[in-house]
Amino acid sequence: MNVILEKRNDISVDNGQVDSISAKLGINRKIAELLFLRGIKTEEEARAFLFPDVYNFYDPFLMKGMRGAVERINQAIENGEKIVVYGDYDADGVCSNAILSLYLKSRGMQVYSHTPNRIGDGYGLNNDTLEKIIEEIMPDLIITCDCGISCSEEVELVKDLGVDIIITDHHEPGVSIPDCIVVNPKQSDCEYPFKGLCGAGVVLKLVQALSG
Repeated sequence: MNVILEKRNDISVDNGQVDSISAKLGINRKIAELLFLRGIKTEEEARAFLFPDVYNFYDPFLMKGMRGAVERINQAIENGEKIVVYGDYDADGVCSNAILSLYLKSRGMQVYSHTPNRIGDGYGLNNDTLEKIIEEIMPDLIITCDCGISCSEEVELVKDLGVDIIITDHHEPGVSIPDCIVVNPKQSDCEYPFKGLCGAGVVLKLVQALSG
């Protein structure tokens, strides 16, 4: 089946540059053209985009809240504390939850993974669910994935019940940021260069920071 690719902006294509990228990287010319139209205009940029390398990762500690999160989680690991990973019910939240839970389990932690019910719990943190989790599991620390940036009230409940909480999220912060450790590249004074991480991307950076 033939696929017709449409240019959706007014950028002029440099045919010589596109041909060069296509030839040097051994990729279809249309792919090189699409990359060019999306701002990837050199061989080096195209290579970095198409063939990513872990050595090109940004320093995770550039992200606001990362150092505090790592210190608190390392403390939990050293002390054998119980951790609840509280995800979201969508694809990003489930992947985030899996990444962090599997990593913490690989470090020998007691990890309880919670995925909310979309209808019963709704989006984000839920007070009734949090109270039930704390009563039944008695965790020392709750870590959110892909949610929590707008849940100041729920965070205060968790703290009032004697449990520490870390928020990892990628959604736009509101006027009020929860009063706890928050890892989110979209915080106004965060120095992490790339703001477009999904929730699983934020958790991946957390795991990178924890694992050194």
